[in-house]
Amino acid sequence: MKEGWEVKKLGDVCNLYQPKTISGEMLVEYGKYLVYGANGIIGRYNEYNHENSEVLLTCRGATCGTINISKPYSWVNGNAMVVQPKNNNIGKVYLQYLLKAVDWSKVITGAAQPQITRQSLSILNIPVPPLSEQEKIVVELDCLSGIIKKKKQQLKELDSLAQSIFYEMFGDPVENEKGWEVKKLGDAFD
Repeated sequence: MKEGWEVKKLGDVCNLYQPKTISGEMLVEYGKYLVYGANGIIGRYNEYNHENSEVLLTCRGATCGTINISKPYSWVNGNAMVVQPKNNNIGKVYLQYLLKAVDWSKVITGAAQPQITRQSLSILNIPVPPLSEQEKIVVELDCLSGIIKKKKQQLKELDSLAQSIFYEMFGDPVENEKGWEVKKLGDAFD
């Protein structure tokens, strides 16, 4: 562990809670505020229960351990656990990156329906470096995330280019407008 870094229990540095849930029928199509469920935005509502953006953890179902950050003035449903720093010794974006790196298999319970409980989450040990170090880590990870995002976009564009070249050279394989000979695979190969 680096000098000045501490290991603390998540429950000691963060409030962990599940807010009141509103049903799908209560969502308002053109509501003023976003509503966050287990996996991100699920609709809109005319009230909010969180004034600030919050780090959210999916705590039920197959996607347990997914991390989101809500927008300010949002309604957060109880399918998401709010992980809210208790004071200014841990930054929200650092916390988001940190939680994305957790091996949730050690925290998830439940046989039929996977879940993360406040009890299992509160005892999770996390590294808490000084705020200046957290900020440096966030800058570096933001940069790397930006590079990854650009590379994924480039791969999509290259895939589209490859598909375009294929169609240009061979035509649409279903329409066979180039009149290629068609055989069954078993007739052409052993």
